Amino acid sequence: MPRVIVTGAFSNIGSAVAGELVRRGFTLHTLTNRDKPAGVEGITQAPLRFEAEHLARELEGADAVVSTYWVRLPHGGKSFDSAVADLQMLIDAAVRAGVRRSLLVSVSNAALDSRLGYYRGKARVEYKLRDWVFSRQRYW
Repeated sequence: MPRVIVTGAFSNIGSAVAGELVRRGFTLHTLTNRDKPAGVEGITQAPLRFEAEHLARELEGADAVVSTYWVRLPHGGKSFDSAVADLQMLIDAAVRAGVRRSLLVSVSNAALDSRLGYYRGKARVEYKLRDWVFSRQRYW
């Protein structure tokens, strides 16, 4: 069965994605900074650290990566710009590791010209992911 990496498999959206993937029999690994909830089986985990070498190692051998990572509000030294940089690093690590498929959980109305950093940042990441997909000419 394919090996899938999910960022944040113990968060709200991530847990729904992870649960469905496990139910369907996928081998699942999560990058997260949360403790595994009691009763959760079938998911291995490692810390979510945005360091190029760490991400490349964790993504090695993955068939797909599903990213639910984002910064809802700037806090703790994280901003929308840093989230864009983090996800660029994740995309670069996926390319380096030979991951064939990627899914980004985004929002509606993401736009590069939005006056709100949340939506503008999401749009920037969407465009970076599109660039990767189109450069590989496989899925669109």
